[in-house]
Amino acid sequence: MGKSRRRALSGLAALGAAALMVGGGAAPSPATPAERYVALGDSYTSAPGVPRQIDADCARSDRNYPSLTARSIGAASFRDVSCGGATTAEMWRSQRSNPSQLTAVTKDTTLVTVQIGGNDIGFGEIMSTCGSLGATDPGGAPCTAHYTAGGTDVLADRIAGAAPLVEKVLDAVHARSPRARVYVLGYPPILPESGP
Repeated sequence: MGKSRRRALSGLAALGAAALMVGGGAAPSPATPAERYVALGDSYTSAPGVPRQIDADCARSDRNYPSLTARSIGAASFRDVSCGGATTAEMWRSQRSNPSQLTAVTKDTTLVTVQIGGNDIGFGEIMSTCGSLGATDPGGAPCTAHYTAGGTDVLADRIAGAAPLVEKVLDAVHARSPRARVYVLGYPPILPESGP
């Protein structure tokens, strides 16, 4: 696997970490009995393909991490508005038959998880391109060559461009619910740190 693939995925995790720092995330604290939890995000949050799907439009599972978290902490209320394919724009606009995700965040919300940004940088296209290129040169780094052709690291530029979009989402969450604890989740590494 090429360096660009690893760099893209590491960048996605860094995007989440950077957004956490910019958004003023706090250290975890125990849930209160009256926790009002809202989950925002894309397919990494909604968990397409994980049984039992409860929203076909968004490929949302009742066994995704927000649902498990809500049950684990005994949340008094829970809204999971994550949706497969969501970008930061879907925080403000409807996606298929679903309203904008930010409408779920209110002044009474006490806990918010956010996992967004991967689709803003073209995660699906990156994985498809790198998968196809990798098949043509399994021992080489064709993905790296593709995304750094001409001396510009396209993936690093995309990640840098998405960071302010994630920051705007966090600012909007804090504006809607100033007292809520907000946790930003990065994307899990799905490729090895080293190797072809």
